[in-house]
Amino acid sequence: MTKLRATIAASMRAAARHESNGQIAPAAILWADPERLWEHVILQLQEAAPICRLGAWEPETLQGPAIWIRSLLAGGIEVPAGFAAPDAKTPWIVYLPGWSRSDVRGIETAPSELQPLAELQYRAQWWQQQNGQPWTPLSFLGSPAGAGLSMAKDEATSAVLVDGLSELLTQNTEDLVSLGRIDAGRIQQLLMPDDVAAILRWIDDPESAEGSMDSSRWKAFCGLASSQYSVDPRKDTALTAAALLGLREGSWANVWERFVDNPGKFQNLPKVLDQAKPDTGALFEIDGHPDSWPSNNSEAENELRMALSSAESMTANEAAAQLLLLDTEHGPRRDWVWATLGMSPLACALKHLTRIVQELESPGASGTVEEQALWYLTSAWRIDDEALHALASTATSVDREAVGTALRAIYEPWLERTATAFQKACITSGYPGTTGLDIENGTCVIFVDGLRMDVGQRLGAALAAKSATVGIEYRLAGFPSVTPTGKPAVAPFNVILGTGPGFAAGNESGVGVEGAVFAKALDSSGIQKLTNAAVGNPEGKAWTEIGDLDSSGHSHGHKLVDRIEGELSLVVDRVLSLLDAGWSRVVIVTDHGWLLAPRTLRKVAPVPLHLTEGEKCRKDRVARLSASTTDVSYPTVPWTWDSSVSMTSAPGAASFEAGVVYTHGGLSLQESVTPVITVAPGALSPLEAKIEGFKWLGMRCRVDIARASDGLIVELRAAPGDAASCIAGPKPVADGEAKVVVKDDSWLDKAVYIVLLDASGKIIGQAKTAVGGAS
Repeated sequence: MTKLRATIAASMRAAARHESNGQIAPAAILWADPERLWEHVILQLQEAAPICRLGAWEPETLQGPAIWIRSLLAGGIEVPAGFAAPDAKTPWIVYLPGWSRSDVRGIETAPSELQPLAELQYRAQWWQQQNGQPWTPLSFLGSPAGAGLSMAKDEATSAVLVDGLSELLTQNTEDLVSLGRIDAGRIQQLLMPDDVAAILRWIDDPESAEGSMDSSRWKAFCGLASSQYSVDPRKDTALTAAALLGLREGSWANVWERFVDNPGKFQNLPKVLDQAKPDTGALFEIDGHPDSWPSNNSEAENELRMALSSAESMTANEAAAQLLLLDTEHGPRRDWVWATLGMSPLACALKHLTRIVQELESPGASGTVEEQALWYLTSAWRIDDEALHALASTATSVDREAVGTALRAIYEPWLERTATAFQKACITSGYPGTTGLDIENGTCVIFVDGLRMDVGQRLGAALAAKSATVGIEYRLAGFPSVTPTGKPAVAPFNVILGTGPGFAAGNESGVGVEGAVFAKALDSSGIQKLTNAAVGNPEGKAWTEIGDLDSSGHSHGHKLVDRIEGELSLVVDRVLSLLDAGWSRVVIVTDHGWLLAPRTLRKVAPVPLHLTEGEKCRKDRVARLSASTTDVSYPTVPWTWDSSVSMTSAPGAASFEAGVVYTHGGLSLQESVTPVITVAPGALSPLEAKIEGFKWLGMRCRVDIARASDGLIVELRAAPGDAASCIAGPKPVADGEAKVVVKDDSWLDKAVYIVLLDASGKIIGQAKTAVGGAS
């Protein structure tokens, strides 16, 4: 491949050719440029050919007066680094900017600046066209005797060419030939290869965009914007362009799609769009794209906030029906670009609220403790998970309050029903709290305080996404469902525990099995206690602790939902480091779950102090009864560690204290049915990611991915197994979804395949569809 500047240099060298038999080599090559059309690219050409130029004294760029040029031609002057030097075949090329050949024709009549060079014309050759006219950039590029390109000869091309010549010199001549006809638009595209990104940057920050371009690129950009988008940045404002962007007609449709693909890159653009929004309702109706204007989304969020807050006075059934209607209205906004930018938190929360409504249509809790626990393990935990996601979708207190109000209407009654049913089963058949943990050599136990079942299911999915083999079972926490009772219940001790002070399991001396006592019990059972990042000896058994879920819940209440993902990420890293260190399996356990109220838990009268073992034996959800107490009106079951001691739980999902948001200690599925997660190295478990569903919005397809992991991508292909048939994508999966745009209208209504690929490029899922959503 030959750069265009090298093609020009070769043409100049060709001017020095002469017959060796009797002809004298030219002393120089003279180059006239009366219109100074080449002057701004001389420095580039000097890298390819030995060019000196007539002008003010500037020897470091090989420029100087005629007398200096005569000296240069005579030899003895060193050529600066980076400039081409003459050789036996190519003498100096003397560039004469602003002068024509006729200006040096008469020695005595020539201008004084040229007189020292006038004599040189008799010993030199001229670099010029065959008709004697000087080469212009347009004539050289379009001539078979020059670069041989197919050049348009109109004034627009000639004008743009001057500005674009610097960029063209860096292009391969062969590539330019293959382009076919080169006109002003083609040159502008060469100067500005990504005009869509450029116009978005200009709308977003006009001053910065202009400042990032040199004069030639700025002129090219303005020309392209004018011809392709009907906006001239030299005359029009960014508001003019933003209004057209919002209308999304013609070429602006592609600009909008580019913005949607990476909206976070243009932080000022939403504000500019709102400033440019049409004022009249008629014009707004004409444009047909209400999602173009952020203020439309903001107004809809305000309306949704009021609608969610109105659930305060509704029954559960009324609120459920309203949520489904609201999702029909506001659900489509989740596909608007503003949702991607985090500007639609309530629309996103609504997705989780409606899923709760749909889950509640399934039969509720019934049967024995074990039957209810199995139901919670296999499906019911999703309701709790959706509630956490709904709260986590919001960031401001007013939005979280609105979501909490809706949850109180539909979720809180479910909490109450399931807790009451679970307590009834516990009283009827007893609460079989589990103690002890049998593990084999090669097993490390990770204790995560407050790992509720739904959060444990998230953790299992995150580990499966890392190519681990994951199994999740349940166990009933030691009762009461607090750490001093529950933590010893999941430890692999070989000692018999019993009653301790307060709610603590006690050793043979009645001392609470906590802190140093707990560590000693591990040691006496041959269990390594690993701290921080230690990995221990993987041939033995070990115990380690990580996570701050329970502490965050007690300290921060609803803000716990914002911290869950970060906590789980720490646990995942710890598990993987242990497996990498050689442990055969990791077993993740916890002491108890918890209740997180949509706003606050219902308060009931506390157990009278005289019926308990003292103030330290009363908590939000549980109280330890005195030995003389024989009857209380609240659900009462024996202490897991000592059946002679009775513990009573607050009824349903109530609290003995007012204003409680986060708590545990009582009897409920959320507090008592805890996950046991077994992790081993291996292939993906049944939790592997898959295509859960998809939805078309015009030529854009949103693909929902269940159990999404890092590195997943989505493509649309004509043939699922043929990567070359890809018509859209690849798009990375983020937050469980990917949005893929088909830009070629010819594919509308044609059958294609949605293909899900893992980080290695392996196809792990596919679904057939039609572009645009046609059946």
